Amino acid sequence: MSKSKYDDWCRDDIISPLQQRFVKGEFEIELDGDKEVVTRNTVSTPLQPWHFPGKYEPDRLCEIWKIYFNSYRIIPKGCLGCWKVMFRPKDIVEFMGIVDLQEEQAKKDIFCKAGHEERQIVFGLWSAFWYVPHKATLEEARKFYGRILKDIRKVRPTAGKDNPILKRGCTEMENFSNINFNVGSDHWETLYDQYGWGEVEKRLEGKFKVDRREQRRPQQIEKAYMKRKAVEWAYSYGDYKYKEFTDGRPLFTPPVTYNE
Repeated sequence: MSKSKYDDWCRDDIISPLQQRFVKGEFEIELDGDKEVVTRNTVSTPLQPWHFPGKYEPDRLCEIWKIYFNSYRIIPKGCLGCWKVMFRPKDIVEFMGIVDLQEEQAKKDIFCKAGHEERQIVFGLWSAFWYVPHKATLEEARKFYGRILKDIRKVRPTAGKDNPILKRGCTEMENFSNINFNVGSDHWETLYDQYGWGEVEKRLEGKFKVDRREQRRPQQIEKAYMKRKAVEWAYSYGDYKYKEFTDGRPLFTPPVTYNE
């Protein structure tokens, strides 16, 4: 059956999958030179209490790739070359130790982040990530993992191969491929070719613009906010070690009790 003009318009329509986000003011269309592009309004996005001590690599276009994945349901080619080390701190004291460690690592141009984990698809209350330089080979990624593991052992001497781990791409993408195709990230190249994700990506290429404000984070201003929220997060989940950051005092006034 031949394709109609309507079929072509449906194929080339990049707005409909983003329609509700346009309504909310998260996206807008603007001119970039003589070309129309979709830009993301970062002001409409809530500030996340995560620790981002380093800078993004120029060719790591995570903000655009997340749009491709979340709205068009493809795993972009750039994500196939994304390797990262993931570590789960056991409590707030260990988390704060990782934050201090990442501050030092960022001085060596290691891109990393850490924060309290609200995603239900991630085990544990805390997560920390270190990003292998983009487009590195798996062998290079494993060498990077070895260096980061050595550093993590300064915070947790017993850290081993099950924590931290070397993983590929975003956790949401792993979950997506497992639920929809029953395969893990080691099969992403096959899915990319089999389902024509490259053709979708070609149609989207050049239609979105990265807001570089996302990549220049005023860490000194955000640091107190991030650490305050970490203490409140630990308290809300019954981690008594939060008291190490309150001089032993309860964060909130305990209730009056009438048991006896």
